[in-house]
Amino acid sequence: MNTQKLTNCFFLLVLHWLPRVLSILLIIFLSLFSFDLFGQGTGFWRTAAAFLIHNVPSFFLIIVLVFSWRWSWIGGTSYILLGLLYILLFINRNVVMFIDLSLFTTGFLFLLDWFFRRDIIRAQKVCRGE
Repeated sequence: MNTQKLTNCFFLLVLHWLPRVLSILLIIFLSLFSFDLFGQGTGFWRTAAAFLIHNVPSFFLIIVLVFSWRWSWIGGTSYILLGLLYILLFINRNVVMFIDLSLFTTGFLFLLDWFFRRDIIRAQKVCRGE
């Protein structure tokens, strides 16, 4: 396999996996904020309920990721729409920039994955030697 095909294969496979990895990292990052609930002296059930409530965005992103894993256009549109919704809801917060950039970047990469899906399938076959 020549270097041009190998480079193209590598680029397309990175394009396929990068939005999925970024989604998982974003879900983990958002979930980390819910761990500040522990050690506050509230009872088990109150802590468990607060933990679940704080993780609702993470649960929602997990559901979006499950559908996006197969249909990347769903991930692209969902992450971009969630980024716009996040801007509207939390316009006066400082953390908006990081989370929005993560949502928009992940959505854009999912859309690129969807746009180049035929090339990615071909690249996967070439990389496997088929």
